[in-house]
Amino acid sequence: MVRQFRPTVLAAVAAATGADIRGGEEGVQLTGDLDAAFTYELCAGLVDKPGKDLRQIAKEEIAEETGYDVPLDSLQVVTAALTSVGISGAKQTLFYAQVNEGQRIHAGGGKEDEGEAIDVVGLPLSQLDAFIADVDLPKSPGGLFGVAWFKATVLPTLKNKN
Repeated sequence: MVRQFRPTVLAAVAAATGADIRGGEEGVQLTGDLDAAFTYELCAGLVDKPGKDLRQIAKEEIAEETGYDVPLDSLQVVTAALTSVGISGAKQTLFYAQVNEGQRIHAGGGKEDEGEAIDVVGLPLSQLDAFIADVDLPKSPGGLFGVAWFKATVLPTLKNKN
């Protein structure tokens, strides 16, 4: 899971709270809680790389955002769904892969030169329910679905191995 800065969330928070956002040579200045513009979500990316299939793009996004190099054959398709149906109707495909520290190639964090600010977040298994239920924690619907799917589908198999 990642925690990523989202400019649109910043704008919504500013509008809702009366915070002042100013842009200039020094970048965006905010009077208020910049932390509120970071959302918990699954790593994701645009399908904008001609000649690459979804699995390859997912592998590259996982490496870019989380720093893990997962084998292509370990990426399991969970489902596909339409997102932002009121705006774009984009199709999103959700993949699952288990990672381990042996696959770490760097710290993750996205591409700073593209304005990305991403933290890799470990969500303890004991806190899955609290994460899902916390209405004050900014999170994406895809992230919520992914955690719920993991809890219902993967977690029981992990518990059976122990």
